[in-house]
Amino acid sequence: MPAPIVAIDSFRGRPVTAGKAAVANLLLIAGYFGMAAFSLELTRSSGGIASFWMATALLLARLVYLPARQWPVPVLGCYMAGCVASALWGAGLPYAPGFAAAMMAEALVAAAMLRRLLPDGAPFDSRGGLARFALAVGIAGPLAASPLAGGLTAAAFGVPWLSGTVKWFIVHSLGTLTLAPLLFMLVHRQTRANISALHRDHKLQALALVGLATLVDVLVFGQSRLPLLFLPMLPLVVLVFRLGRLGAAIGIFLLASIASIFAALETGPISFVHGEGTLRWLYLQFYLLTCYAIVLPVAAELNRREWLTRQLGQSEAMYRLMVERSGDILLNLELDGTISHASAAISQIAGYDPATLVGRPIQDMMHPDDGAEITAALQRLFANPHEIVIFDSRAINAAGEMLWVESHIRAVLSEDGRIAGITSAVRDITQYRQTADALATAAHTDPLTGTHNRRSFDQRLASCVASAQRGRKACVGIIDLDHFKRINDNHGHPVGDAVLQSVAATLRQVLRRSDMVARIGGEEFGLLLDNLDLDGAATLCERVLAALQAQPIATQDGAIRITASLGIAPILAHDTAQTVFAAADVALYRAKADGRNCLRCAA
Repeated sequence: MPAPIVAIDSFRGRPVTAGKAAVANLLLIAGYFGMAAFSLELTRSSGGIASFWMATALLLARLVYLPARQWPVPVLGCYMAGCVASALWGAGLPYAPGFAAAMMAEALVAAAMLRRLLPDGAPFDSRGGLARFALAVGIAGPLAASPLAGGLTAAAFGVPWLSGTVKWFIVHSLGTLTLAPLLFMLVHRQTRANISALHRDHKLQALALVGLATLVDVLVFGQSRLPLLFLPMLPLVVLVFRLGRLGAAIGIFLLASIASIFAALETGPISFVHGEGTLRWLYLQFYLLTCYAIVLPVAAELNRREWLTRQLGQSEAMYRLMVERSGDILLNLELDGTISHASAAISQIAGYDPATLVGRPIQDMMHPDDGAEITAALQRLFANPHEIVIFDSRAINAAGEMLWVESHIRAVLSEDGRIAGITSAVRDITQYRQTADALATAAHTDPLTGTHNRRSFDQRLASCVASAQRGRKACVGIIDLDHFKRINDNHGHPVGDAVLQSVAATLRQVLRRSDMVARIGGEEFGLLLDNLDLDGAATLCERVLAALQAQPIATQDGAIRITASLGIAPILAHDTAQTVFAAADVALYRAKADGRNCLRCAA
């Protein structure tokens, strides 16, 4: 039966059984005890506080990547280890529980803050992550525990409380900042993944660089003649550039380990620092922190650039795939409208050779009457550079023919957020626009006579009423063919249709281009006479009636002459569409009542 899973190890990314969790906690407690004993035995000064504290970094690296519900066991174990170490090599048994409690408080506060500020557990991927890491580890954690530790130091060793508090804060801040980045990177799954991903040749190269760094560190810290502290930076920087964060972790680990060993033996360049041992250990920590301050931001920047390069490669591959498989034209434009790239689809759609378009202004291919529409689209794009702006316009193909195109444009942003160019996807919608225009025309056209229909007439009438309210003159006319039912009854509906078509043609011929003719009923036509008062409209309508009466309509049964009755009404400022149409309808019925074949005007 397999062992039960008790947790997911977040920094390794795999399930952890109860047995493995217990082993990990035992190793943690043993390591914590060893580091605490080392610091208290070898770096403690006369003031009672160790000058180089490393144990908190080990516990912190474990807590950050462990679910909070799993914290009690490692915290309690490290607390006991801290009590034993402090009792044996520190302030003694009476004060050991208090000092151990301060150590646990420091680790818990820093771990909780890190989990909140860096939920992904990757503080070294960016400069912002490094800053948040330093805030939690170097300030918040030590600051939370230092007042208690300062009080215990004052009671145990007789030093002033403020002095003990400040020294605890400085030592624990520097010590944790020195070792924590190394431990975080060593235990994080990305570091392990980076090691596994290295090619055999790269691994050999990495081993050679590690050997070189080890040799330089030993030579520098193993002698006490020359202050060569600058030399380890060279292999360290090379490791960072070749291996990224992994190189930083390995290089700093080697440097910290070798420098601490020789410092404990009181040899090497650190021994040049005059004063008590505390000052030398603080100097060593400042030196290691300086190395961190140099290589970790570089590693973070290299990581960011590697990510950007990878994203760029993925984007380029996707872009090429889209370009090759898309039927749309893809264009890259400079800010002045110059074409910097055109996809091959432009040769199929518009007949242009893509190579000949590079360097030409896009305006050469756009219809000159659409400049306002294009300018408005660009203004929307510049106002909202993160959005896609869509607009329709006309273009000219290589043969000089007009095309309707739909353009999707988006800004290309530079690293600092400024607009550096424009990318555009252009689709040929000529057939769609032709179909849409045909459908729009059909929706507003009477299919038999080719005139406007009732819907179109009502829309135009509403527009005329609105214009009349602004002072523009216009009139409405309704014309009805006299005795049209007899024509259908005596000659049949095909002849009736021919009569309606002939009447429509006569009306279009007599009326002006600015006027509107619409079939609004079976044998009724509506007239909208623009920019005419009632007298002018009456004169025009008299010509309409005379033309209808004088135009015989040929049929198989002989020529048919028709007459019509017509009522007109002026559109006044206080009118509505309903009232003015009703007034013209009343005038039409008066014309019919007065014997037909005449014109009557609304009162």
